[in-house]
Amino acid sequence: EGCDATSALTIQVLPAPTITTPNDIIICDNDQDGFSIIDLTTTINQIVTITTDRAFSFHTTQSDAETNNNPITNPTNYNADTQMVFCRVENTITSCYAVQPIVIYVNTLPVFDTISTLISCETDGNQIGEFLFIEKDAEILNGQTGKQVRYFTSQSDANSGSNAINKTAVFENTSNPQTVYVRVQNFTDANCYGTSSFQIEVGSNPIYDTPSDVFSCDDVSNDGFKTFDLNEITTTITQNSPETLTVTYHLTIEDAEAQTNALPTTFTNTVNPQQIFVTVDNGTFCKGIASFEFNIIQVPETNTANALQVCDDNTDGFATFDLSISEFDVLSVRQDNTVVQYYTSSSDLELGNNAIANPYSFNNTSNPQIVFIKVLNTVSNCYAKIPLELIVEVPPIITPNVVKNTCDDSTFIYDLNETLPNLIDMTQSTETVFYTSQNDAELQQNPLNTNYTYTLGSNTIFVRAYYPGSSCFNIESFILQVNVLPVANTIQDLQLCDDDFDGLQVFDLSQQTATVLGGQNGSNFTVSYFTSQDDATNNQNALTDLVMISETNTSYFIRIENNTSGCFTTTNFDTIVNHKPELDIPDQVLCLDNLPLLVSAETNVSTDTYSWSTNSTNSYIEITEVGTYSVTVTTLFGCTNNVTFTVSESEAATIEFTETVDFSDPNNITIEVSGIGDYLYQLNDDEPQESNFFYNVPIGPHIITVIDLNGCNSTSNEVVIIDVPQFVTPNGDGYFDTWHITGVSQLPGTLVYIFDRYGKLLETLSHTSQGWDGKYNGHLMPANDYWFVADVKKDAVEFQVKGHFALRL
Repeated sequence: EGCDATSALTIQVLPAPTITTPNDIIICDNDQDGFSIIDLTTTINQIVTITTDRAFSFHTTQSDAETNNNPITNPTNYNADTQMVFCRVENTITSCYAVQPIVIYVNTLPVFDTISTLISCETDGNQIGEFLFIEKDAEILNGQTGKQVRYFTSQSDANSGSNAINKTAVFENTSNPQTVYVRVQNFTDANCYGTSSFQIEVGSNPIYDTPSDVFSCDDVSNDGFKTFDLNEITTTITQNSPETLTVTYHLTIEDAEAQTNALPTTFTNTVNPQQIFVTVDNGTFCKGIASFEFNIIQVPETNTANALQVCDDNTDGFATFDLSISEFDVLSVRQDNTVVQYYTSSSDLELGNNAIANPYSFNNTSNPQIVFIKVLNTVSNCYAKIPLELIVEVPPIITPNVVKNTCDDSTFIYDLNETLPNLIDMTQSTETVFYTSQNDAELQQNPLNTNYTYTLGSNTIFVRAYYPGSSCFNIESFILQVNVLPVANTIQDLQLCDDDFDGLQVFDLSQQTATVLGGQNGSNFTVSYFTSQDDATNNQNALTDLVMISETNTSYFIRIENNTSGCFTTTNFDTIVNHKPELDIPDQVLCLDNLPLLVSAETNVSTDTYSWSTNSTNSYIEITEVGTYSVTVTTLFGCTNNVTFTVSESEAATIEFTETVDFSDPNNITIEVSGIGDYLYQLNDDEPQESNFFYNVPIGPHIITVIDLNGCNSTSNEVVIIDVPQFVTPNGDGYFDTWHITGVSQLPGTLVYIFDRYGKLLETLSHTSQGWDGKYNGHLMPANDYWFVADVKKDAVEFQVKGHFALRL
């Protein structure tokens, strides 16, 4: 309309390729990794009937297939899991396409763990139980998905999948135990399966008596807690059972079922009331579970009982008690429905036997004694048990009729406390006070000072004794008998002269006894001797033998004891050993060349006196004649000593030498002496000898001494040994610097000629020459042997000596 011309547009709609849904691809994976290699192209012939002018690609998502993106690169070898892939079928002429989903199932074989035994407990004894197998599915699958569990009575049925047991219905066993077979198969592939098996077993429930609730009375604390012996509950549970049962107790039902955290057999409740769960085990897998309650019932409200104490009036430990007095302590207020009873034993109280008939006048049977108070609630029959201690306080026991003997002393004071060990047991802590009368002791008036001023003879004293902090006491009297002391008369020291210079002498101590007793009757006293004051005081270690070897200034102590009273006095004395003059005058020698001879007996004690056989009273005498002499020395105390000695003559020796100048080797000396003495002979400083012959004397000068053995003067002379030295060493050291005949100066006229080995004369020496110094014409000769010829003259004797010596440099 309104158009003068017309045109036409032709639209041709081309059809998409015709496709058909292929079968699902179902794989049973035998390595259980959930993946499998498949050829996707095998589905093409199921999707289309015409493949001419068609292009096929496979994709993992619908959108990729729609847009032809991300095709699967190797569809003939595709690693698939359970998934959906998409096939794009495209007409290559028209480019029209269609997309077909392909479902892939990669099933896995089931994995089996050990399947636990399924247990059923019965009570009728026919060993047939009821089982519901669906309860085992979760255990068998253990989290595996896509699978179902089926149950069979035989392995062949499990393999074929026939005659399956209805797992949701009750199954009764046909044997005990019985094997049940399991087939686990995939929902998408029933032929992808595995089999296993487990046991079903029927056990019997234990036979036991169900425990009853326990009702128990609290103790006096009324705290709602009590300790129970669970063994007693066990006895009530098991006593009628034909089986051997094990019973455990638990705080929760879960612990009881699992048999964990069992309570100890001694159990104290933590709440009141408290439920306890019991597991009864007969040794099979079947367990009995029961429960009961502990209920703690309050007892009457009570307090502890203070001990009842009374004083003993006769120190026998027994007295009469009014037990009812304790009720003021035990019951703060009187309670309704309450009675109080008394028992002598805990067992009697618990059994209600032998209650004390008269608690108002009860005599104890031991001291201390425990009796028991029972405070009973007559409604609940619960009671409190309170121990009550009965104490008969026995004051200190004082020994009666004690007579305490003591000895007088210069103070007239006696410490009364010294009598206590004779009166009371000192191992206990005891207080004591002394009085002069029974009345004062009872009224506690006019106490005595323990430092008591006594009178000689008998003193009656009363002592009141009690334990610290106690009002109980005892009074008893005793006699303080004061006795006089023996008299120890003055005695002198015992003195004797020493007889052998050892400072010791034998003393008879008993000679002091009569003196120390004086006029006292010796039969009334015992006189003892001691070596120390302590021993004398304590009367110990008395000397049994009074004949003593004693040194000077040794003290001895005498104890004089009254045989009746035991009182004693001590004194002491010393033993004095006076010295004996010391004299030591040996036989004397009167030297004729040294008169007079002075002999001394001096002791260096100014009070000593001297008496010589010559009538001299000096400490010494002068002697000019041989003979026998004596002297006596007397001390001031009168101790004496004497000695007798002889005087003989002697004199110094006159020496004559026998010497030979013959150059002999060895050189010897013989000494000839004259005189009346006995002599020793000494060469130089050598040891003196009795022989007058000296052998092998070295060349050169020597001193010969003749010693008088009797103490007279010694005589000395010089002698020279003349001989030829064997060598000369002219080195200026002062030793053998020149060579000459030793002692040649004593041979006037002697000439010595020195030659070398060739006979050449080197030096001529006279008897006055210093000797050859090893030189010739001022030059030192070489070290070698040299010869000499000596024309020796000795008074009228002349002879020649030849030889050689060595020059050493």
